[in-house]
Amino acid sequence: MVAKKASVEKPGAGTEIGTCTFGAGSLGAATSRKSAEIEKLRAGIDEMDMALLQLVAKRREMALEIAKLKQKTGPAEDEERIKKVLENVQARAKKLGLDEKEIKELWKLLIAYMIREQMKKYPY
Repeated sequence: MVAKKASVEKPGAGTEIGTCTFGAGSLGAATSRKSAEIEKLRAGIDEMDMALLQLVAKRREMALEIAKLKQKTGPAEDEERIKKVLENVQARAKKLGLDEKEIKELWKLLIAYMIREQMKKYPY
């Protein structure tokens, strides 16, 4: 904690020297609490990221199973299904207060990844 001397005027009494506290003491503690809170929130985000990755891996497994079944019936890419998935995701995003267009773009990337994975394992 840093202490600085400051002049304080008292009415009718002239100038008196007092001590005011400035600096890292109270601000440092507040910053430390904020840093700890940020780290706790980031740890929660890290956990969610790992959970999302597990879900993507499960989604990939299911997409590969579909590709295996479709191997003899047609291509991995199903435009009608993709359209339906994107519509469903956008509707749900809207209900959750998320940006529908951004979520749609995110899902397009996810779907494209799944199709590439299907094609690697089961090329047509």
